[in-house]
Amino acid sequence: RASLALAVGRVEQARAGIEAVQLRAPDSAASGDALALQAVVDVVQNRPQQALVRAEQAVAIGPHRAAPLLARSYAEQALFDLDAASRSAQLAVETEPGNPLAWTRLSELRLMMRNLDGALDAARRAAALDPGLMYSRTVLGFADLINLDAPAARAAFEDASGFDQASPLPHLGAGLAMIMEGHLKAGRRRLEIAANLDPGNALIRSYL
Repeated sequence: RASLALAVGRVEQARAGIEAVQLRAPDSAASGDALALQAVVDVVQNRPQQALVRAEQAVAIGPHRAAPLLARSYAEQALFDLDAASRSAQLAVETEPGNPLAWTRLSELRLMMRNLDGALDAARRAAALDPGLMYSRTVLGFADLINLDAPAARAAFEDASGFDQASPLPHLGAGLAMIMEGHLKAGRRRLEIAANLDPGNALIRSYL
C-alpha cells in the first residue's frame, strides 16, 4: 500500500504505512523493504546521506532481496558514486535474476558509464522478463539511441509510451529518435508533448 501511495505522489500516506510495518515487525523482510522504500523517498527529497543509512539498514535485514540493494544503488548514485551504485545493481540482479526492475536499473547505470553493449544486454533482459514494463522499454530506447540505432530506439519508445501516455521520457526519446531520422517537425512535436507533461524538467526543455 505504501508503494502504491508513492506511485500517485502521496508521500505522507506512504510514510505512515512504512512506519506501521517497522513498528509491527522491525526485523522482518517486510521491514527491510519498507526501509528501502523510505530510502528512495529520501533520495527524491534530496537527503542522500540519510537515504544511504536507511538503505544499508535494509540490506542488513534482507541481504538476499533486490529491493534493499536497489535502494542502496539509488542512494549511492545520489552521492555521486556510480561505481558503488553499479555494484549494488549488479548484486541485485545476482540476488534476483528474474527481477526486471533490477536489470533495468543495471542497464541505466551501464548507460551512464558508457558501457553500451552491457546496457543493451541488461535492457533486453529486463524487456524479456516483463514486456509490459514501461521503465525497461524506456531504458532500452535510450540504449538504442546512444548506439545510433534510431529505428529500434523509436520502436522501444513507442512501446513505452503505449504503456503510459502520461510519462514524459518516452515522448522525449521518441522525439530525439525522429529528429535523428530527419523528421524534425514530428520530433519537435513529441518534445513539446514531453515538456507539457513535465513543465519543470530542465533537461526536456534544453532539448526542446
